Amino acid sequence: MYTDLTLGNSGTQYIAPANGYYFFQKRGNQYEYISLTNLDNGMRSQSVSGSPNQINLTAILPVKKGSRVEVGYNAASTLVYFRFIYAVGSEP
Repeated sequence: MYTDLTLGNSGTQYIAPANGYYFFQKRGNQYEYISLTNLDNGMRSQSVSGSPNQINLTAILPVKKGSRVEVGYNAASTLVYFRFIYAVGSEP
């Protein structure tokens, strides 16, 4: 089970509603990046494009309920997914 989220500006923070994963994917071109950072423990997931062709940039970050997560990006391209995926047993 998952919930699609509204992507804020780069630097926007989110609070994990349950144990699970943040999943972020955009189509990016050369020199673009996306990232998810857990501000409570420093864990980070990021994807950087070195290709001049449009590719999917993907970041997946496991979190515990209540974790503060910051989204970062400079990829101005199309958003594919920004969602919270609930861990089994943590669904609402």
